[in-house]
Amino acid sequence: MKPILVRLLAFLSPLALNEAAIAQKSTSPLNFTPSNVKIAVAPYAAAEADLKALTEMKTLSPKMFERFTREFKTAYDIRVYNNKEERYIQVNSKTDGDLNRTTFTRKGKFLHNIKHYDFSKLPGSIAENINDAYPGYEIFGGVAEIKVMNKVAHLVLIENKKSWKRVKVIDGDIEVYEEFDKSQD
Repeated sequence: MKPILVRLLAFLSPLALNEAAIAQKSTSPLNFTPSNVKIAVAPYAAAEADLKALTEMKTLSPKMFERFTREFKTAYDIRVYNNKEERYIQVNSKTDGDLNRTTFTRKGKFLHNIKHYDFSKLPGSIAENINDAYPGYEIFGGVAEIKVMNKVAHLVLIENKKSWKRVKVIDGDIEVYEEFDKSQD
């Protein structure tokens, strides 16, 4: 090992002493403006707010904290709403840009989650089933994915020239949840 170290030092010494090895000089002065500082501080402040929300969640219910951190590993922009008059705690968060509204009992039992996302993220099989069931309609807008216990429902907006419909999809079954006629001008 000693001969390797000696060879390495012999090889690196000229490089360290060479002028070219000196760090590059910056030709532009550092320019700190309030907007630059705000941009640099924003992620830190957001992470600090998330940590505070998670700490509050753990204080309210360790069981809720465990479930939330297991189910929503990449959650950010976390907000905990603890309404003392209600029997539940609502946690709003984002994952991959999608909004989640998760509700727990005061003891930390998961009640439901409502996830809102763009229709482009809708699973292909669900989109295909809707397109087959409603020819002439197009999927558009946002999707609400509702999880209660082990069931998942999707509320999806579709439209044609005359109307909008919000369809509910559960286990492959599709039914109209709401329907609106477009005004004819």
